[in-house]
Amino acid sequence: MIEFYSLRKLLNEGIDINPIIDEILLVTISAKSTYPEYAIWFMEKHVPGIYIGDRNTIIAVHNKKVVGVANIKSSENKLCTLYFDPKYRRQGLGIKLVEKSSDDLKTSKPLITMPSSYIHDFKRIIKRYGWELTDCIDDCYKKDISELVFNGELVGVNKELTNEERLILTYKHTKDKNILKLLKNPVFSRIKICFFKKNEKK
Repeated sequence: MIEFYSLRKLLNEGIDINPIIDEILLVTISAKSTYPEYAIWFMEKHVPGIYIGDRNTIIAVHNKKVVGVANIKSSENKLCTLYFDPKYRRQGLGIKLVEKSSDDLKTSKPLITMPSSYIHDFKRIIKRYGWELTDCIDDCYKKDISELVFNGELVGVNKELTNEERLILTYKHTKDKNILKLLKNPVFSRIKICFFKKNEKK
């Protein structure tokens, strides 16, 4: 049976969470492939935030091993990290972690970002909770990797782009035609889309 724990709650109960933090870092270190500074962020920003009370981590434990992690930031209603062991896919673990995180954040639509290559792995969760794709950012955390933004905006990112340009960029990476319905000038948009397609062939 999979059990779920809140690190902030464990901390308030006087439990030493440092051994758990070490294990969380080990199981989520694969995130470094798309977020090169993940370990530094986790240890220097997220963990202190748990002690301060602005952040929290929900863990899923099976057979005394951490098999799922959700790092959240309350002040931004942000789900910063969502990880679950590939062995537990299609068992509802990801959905349970989102539910626990949503309960903590008091919203079913937290701000969350993910590499565009992850979209297929998370499409079930995205559809279930009606998450809205709101932005796409090139080279956000790592060069040549685009980041999809759901349910809000990252502070200080893409401000130089118009809303139309941001939607076009999002369509470029997702090929989701529903994005085009949000564009004000369909003719102008088709011209831009053709331009993107030509560049992709080069």
